[in-house]
Amino acid sequence: IDVAAEVKRTDKQLIDKRKQLQVVQSKLSNSGFMDRAPADVIQQHRDQESDLQNQIAVLEDTLKGLQEG
Repeated sequence: IDVAAEVKRTDKQLIDKRKQLQVVQSKLSNSGFMDRAPADVIQQHRDQESDLQNQIAVLEDTLKGLQEG
């Protein structure tokens, strides 16, 4: 495989996932959203937050492995 291309692709995915996580976390920290949103929507956001954190951890491990060779 082309390691440099794979590092670049993985890094791009990591940046995207971190942006998505930031959006979800900002909603969850917004008291207005938390007060008005239905419980199922809040739970979906919490699940999404957890899923994104797991994806980020996997991507970070992958990136570290690629960079170490």
